Amino acid sequence: MDPSSLYKRITSLTGRTARIVGVLFLICAVIYVILVAWLQNHLASQAISITQAAGMPAEVEKALKGALTWLLAGATLIALGRLAAESLNPFRSQATTFPKLFMLLGFSLALALLPYGVRKLRGVDAKGLPSYMEPSDPANARWWNPDGEAVLFHSREEDGSLRFWNRPGITPDTGMPSLPISREVRATWQKVRSETEASEERAREQSAREFKLKEEASAKERARLAEIEAKRLAETEARRVAEAQALAEVRRQETLAAEAKARLIKQSS
Repeated sequence: MDPSSLYKRITSLTGRTARIVGVLFLICAVIYVILVAWLQNHLASQAISITQAAGMPAEVEKALKGALTWLLAGATLIALGRLAAESLNPFRSQATTFPKLFMLLGFSLALALLPYGVRKLRGVDAKGLPSYMEPSDPANARWWNPDGEAVLFHSREEDGSLRFWNRPGITPDTGMPSLPISREVRATWQKVRSETEASEERAREQSAREFKLKEEASAKERARLAEIEAKRLAETEARRVAEAQALAEVRRQETLAAEAKARLIKQSS
């Protein structure tokens, strides 16, 4: 084969290969940029929710979000630059470029899916709320996050009473809607709680008074019974002493009579 023809075929094949590689690279780069952009925003949102849950100031949240965004953006630009340089280098084997590109795409996808796995393990949704609706104790639960967003929810029963839940939705037992709490709901709950505590305190005081009266009555009854028993024992002891004295007197009289009889017998003899 003529060397010039061979050179033209090689040049043409190289050009087509470069164009195909360029198109594929652009498609992969667009997908990669979209994934990383989504990941940046998602991780930043996750960072915000974590710092909010920890009660950190807003300045720390913004700094953390900015650091994550710039870090991932820089890593993205560096990776795309290296891939572009490698793919456009005719003297470098393309077999080493595509594995790296797809490894980066796979890594980005894994990072993008990681928050879902973490939320699944923690049992929370994208907003950091529990996945399953359960009753909450308003006295021990958080009502709002640092941004003022409600993280406690309430439903009103048919009798007008309030029930609190860990997430919005439809309550599983009564089918009532669970809605975010408000300042008015908190004020109502605090009023009901104060009235309930006052009523319970009055009930405890009444119970204490009744118990005291019962104890006093019981003490009086025990004292009365003790007095009766003491009187009975005293009477019994008095009878025993009287009987003993009477018996002693009878024996003394018998002894005197026996002595007198003995003297008479002696005198008559």
